[in-house]
Amino acid sequence: MLTIVDDTYDNYATVEEAKLFTEIMQRWSIDEINRLPDYMKTIYRLILGLYEDFECKAAEQGKLFAVPYAKETLKNVCKAYNKEIKWTMRREMPSFEEYIENTVISGCFFAICSQTVPGVKFVNKDTIDWLMSVPKISIALSKVCRYLDDASSFERESNHETYLTGVDYYMKQHGVSMRETKDKFIELAEDAWKDMNTEWMVKTWVPKDMLEQVLGYARASEVFYRSCDDGYAKTEAVAPHIVAFFVDPIII
Repeated sequence: MLTIVDDTYDNYATVEEAKLFTEIMQRWSIDEINRLPDYMKTIYRLILGLYEDFECKAAEQGKLFAVPYAKETLKNVCKAYNKEIKWTMRREMPSFEEYIENTVISGCFFAICSQTVPGVKFVNKDTIDWLMSVPKISIALSKVCRYLDDASSFERESNHETYLTGVDYYMKQHGVSMRETKDKFIELAEDAWKDMNTEWMVKTWVPKDMLEQVLGYARASEVFYRSCDDGYAKTEAVAPHIVAFFVDPIII
């Protein structure tokens, strides 16, 4: 679902359509659907339907407190996507720091994490409040994913005439080469890993199942974007890792 929403903003929506979709997402009401273009109506129905199912599953697990959080995270993702499409289509150049701050949300960790709450045994309202505070470990995770993603996918995405990435913003702001920028992104990702590891050790009251999701997400980024060099787009490059993990695992 998040991929569909992302593609809608990146590849189909005009600036005006993106703004309208973002506004209607904030209202979260089927009564608003007729204001949307036909192709967006399909997406909006899909979203509302999926979250109705999510609410039912959360109720079964006694975790209805997760529903408002899940909806809010998706609303925030749409606002972040809307900001990015304005930067791209209007050829605006935010500071690199502003770009990274926005990608903490547009990276979708919070939206993805919110969907898993009903299945995490020891998650309670305090855990949700902690997640809504945008904790340091989640910020660090989002930075790891963004730095590695931008560093590995820049060549592919730069072929898109209008698309701008963190590499573009960093090179423009600091007056450095693409190679220097990519090397810096790897360094920044390593620094963010240190923050994650520190938070893992000190946040002893947060359910470990929840913290494992954070680390798992970051580990996946390492495989997709560092080990496989843009493996999210070049899926064949990920195949050996999947085979090694599921087909030919090392028996201990």
